[in-house]
Amino acid sequence: KHTVLFHSPEWDKVSPEAKSLISHLLLVDPRRRLSATEALSHKWFSKEEEELEERELKEARDGIRKFNALRKMRVAVRAVMATNKIRSLVTPPMGKEN
Repeated sequence: KHTVLFHSPEWDKVSPEAKSLISHLLLVDPRRRLSATEALSHKWFSKEEEELEERELKEARDGIRKFNALRKMRVAVRAVMATNKIRSLVTPPMGKEN
């Protein structure tokens, strides 16, 4: 039996309905797992829009910003590494010029 764990503090502000939906979508047994149609009928999708808009998602927003910043840094580092590699292939080493 597999149990989905919702660790703190990341999941503290996630509604019980959302956790229920996620748990039912992640069931290993396909006979017990929600189908797409069943998932769309889940009570989480019927929550009032105003109630959802009231939820503070600052932590999620900050996490996304941090992830994007790290992703951009990784891309920049890879670009520098690629540039250095190309430069080393094109430019002869010092003292070895013709």
